[in-house]
Amino acid sequence: MLEKVNNRVIATAFDEKYFNQGLNLIASLHRTSFNTFERIIVYPLGLSTKNIEILNSIDKVELRYFPETVNSIFDEFLEPKHRAYKSFVIQNMADGLGSGDSVLWMDAGLSCLEDIECVFSLIEEYDFFIPDHDDKESWPFYNINFTHPEAVKRLKASSDELLAPHLCSCLVGYKVHGEFQALIDQAAELGKVKEIVIWPKVPNEKFKAKLNKDMQRKKNQLLKQNTKRNIDFEELSKLFDYYGHRTQAIYSILASRYNAPSFSGKIYRMSNDISSNASVRNWKESAIDTNKISSRSNLDAIDEGVKIYHHRGVYHNLDGMRFKRNNDVIFILGNGPSLRDAPFEDIFEFDTIGMNAAYRFWDEKGLYPTYYCCMDTVVLESHKHEIKRLILEKSENGIKHFFLRKCFLTWYPELVDKSCITYLEDIVEQEYSMFDMDKVTTGSYSLLWAIYLGYRRVNILGVDLDYVEKVEGAELIKGRILEIEKDNNSNPNYFFDGYQAKGDKFNPPNPHPNLHVRSWNKVANSIKDFPVDVKNLNPKSLVKDFEFSTVTEFLKSERKLGKEYENIAFHSKQVLLEGNFWREKFLQELSDFESNDTEYNIALRCLNHSVRTHTLHKHYLSFSLLDEVFNSGWHEPEKIKGKTALFSKASEPAKLVFTFDKMVVDKSLIVIKVEAAFCKTMLKTLHITDQFTNTIKFTSYSYLGNTYILIEPSIQLNELYEYYLNFSPIKKVNERDLGLKVTGLFVLPRRTYINKPFPLSHFDAIEYAKYNMEAIERVSNREVLSLLHDYIESNVKKEFISTSMPLAGYRFDFLPAGG
Repeated sequence: MLEKVNNRVIATAFDEKYFNQGLNLIASLHRTSFNTFERIIVYPLGLSTKNIEILNSIDKVELRYFPETVNSIFDEFLEPKHRAYKSFVIQNMADGLGSGDSVLWMDAGLSCLEDIECVFSLIEEYDFFIPDHDDKESWPFYNINFTHPEAVKRLKASSDELLAPHLCSCLVGYKVHGEFQALIDQAAELGKVKEIVIWPKVPNEKFKAKLNKDMQRKKNQLLKQNTKRNIDFEELSKLFDYYGHRTQAIYSILASRYNAPSFSGKIYRMSNDISSNASVRNWKESAIDTNKISSRSNLDAIDEGVKIYHHRGVYHNLDGMRFKRNNDVIFILGNGPSLRDAPFEDIFEFDTIGMNAAYRFWDEKGLYPTYYCCMDTVVLESHKHEIKRLILEKSENGIKHFFLRKCFLTWYPELVDKSCITYLEDIVEQEYSMFDMDKVTTGSYSLLWAIYLGYRRVNILGVDLDYVEKVEGAELIKGRILEIEKDNNSNPNYFFDGYQAKGDKFNPPNPHPNLHVRSWNKVANSIKDFPVDVKNLNPKSLVKDFEFSTVTEFLKSERKLGKEYENIAFHSKQVLLEGNFWREKFLQELSDFESNDTEYNIALRCLNHSVRTHTLHKHYLSFSLLDEVFNSGWHEPEKIKGKTALFSKASEPAKLVFTFDKMVVDKSLIVIKVEAAFCKTMLKTLHITDQFTNTIKFTSYSYLGNTYILIEPSIQLNELYEYYLNFSPIKKVNERDLGLKVTGLFVLPRRTYINKPFPLSHFDAIEYAKYNMEAIERVSNREVLSLLHDYIESNVKKEFISTSMPLAGYRFDFLPAGG
């Protein structure tokens, strides 16, 4: 007896402005988890006809529209920014499913980096899934920090619930009719209460609690485990900051009320500084503004252990998305003479790609391909009227989709919203990696397009490439462009004689030596590791990059007994191989981000803040942090009285004290410059702890005889914080030989890396390089760190403080400040 397999369904919702994020989510699910879930339900919040048609063409995507009844809940219920609709969708997405089935809500601003199986397994084990915010340095923070007072009242939240850790509803999963169905149902009802939902996410006036010692003591006591916390909200709210309202407070408070499990945000929804900034930008401005800085290179803080990236629109990767199709097989029909005697009726039982002027043959036969492709801009212009006709008549001729160059819109701008047209330039802009080449031909790019559409068994037919470069009746009219001056009923380059007609303009087949052969070779190299089965069905073809076969052999294989089961097995295996391929590709991109070049790596991870647009450039530089950073930044520690750096004597752990009272940012990265270590083996055994003996995350690098230690603190920047640098020598040494000489301490806003490596940073190195040709040359040679070193040396203020302090067993006396 077959065991029942429970369904797994994913849901999301987005409007026109978040459409790009929605596609990224879908692509990531296809790329990592195609066989793990049954379908993705998309609830449109206001999408154009074109975008609706695009979604309808994507495999495993189902559109589900909101019922009319939601319009009577309150006016802003379906307003995307307020997220009121979310609790409705999370309940509604289970409609039609049975007990034990699993459903998972995913925000559009998420991308899966590994198989979503890991989340569904937790849902099936625990009946519920929601992540926390432990990816944030300020974690833990609490429901009281993110719940409006009126919402607190309507939710009837207890003090225990308000002091529970604030959770993230970007992912909410549950088992249908499982242990926490009541939580889901109650959340759906609470989400309909306007006074719970409609409050500013980013208020103009945030509340900062001002605590005296008694209040701080009381707050600390309340946050202890197993403390009785029956305290009035008015009194409680005076002890905690308020940062703005989050509708996810509904799920966060209910999760505490129902004792529901939660899971690590570092693993299941890791975010970073740029995505946090995007969250604010999406609220205050628009997700379209976020799209402008979106890139597949925005991987800061992401590592191999992260399952899902909460990028909120700054990560862009559409690799692996599959479109609806009849099966995995497609024929690419070139126009070479070898196609002349092809069994078209048999071939057209499968999906096909036709190209260029072959529409004349199809018009005559009344037999049209599934897709049409034209990459040659001269041919495209020459046949633009007929191509437009094919597009407008697609419902009659059955051509589903067209792959063209974007210059087509200069002739027919009214077709801009046609979802049945894909432009090469758009795919390249989307950073779909396989299309990043310089040798573009219609035939070879038809193969890439077939893979883009989701076909994994591709047959090439009629791609001969033994061209006659100048056929009879063709005359040179401009540059390399040829024009047919008179009809030629015998054309050696094509499979039917009427392929070219009087007035047709075209490029010579190979305007550059062996253009077509080289283009096919480049395409073959770009997909050589990708799990796709490509066969050339013309053994005489000059394209020798793929296994040869024949049409007869293919058809015989397809018609053999049991082929349908063989196809199912092929598909299942292929999905697994493809998932592994995309995973390895991502890990390689992650590795490239974490460059092995020491100097380049430090520049990217610590000091680089390059941006793409001039407006954003000015925005970041307008913080005027230069003085703030350097006044509390690089100093010689022996010149600062205990406030910047203090080291103990001899064999005791090196003790470093930081104060951040001048800093004006939320999160920082600390870079310590260690010029020398009296014990040369010290850094091999270095580890760092804070005053609470917590191990601190750090990385160390060596450059130009110095060591740079990068510390990522989890601190409030208005507090004194201590770090201990601990080390042990590998042999007995004199006490005086132990110790560190720290010659620099630099505190800078936490790093963010955006695509192009160039030192646009808060320390304003770009301005330093702008008027210095040597500096610009050094930047181009990736000498960013040494440039920064020189910049700091020439800009830091040298101040002396009257004091003496121990450093590795020695005492030093210095001049008074200003003396």
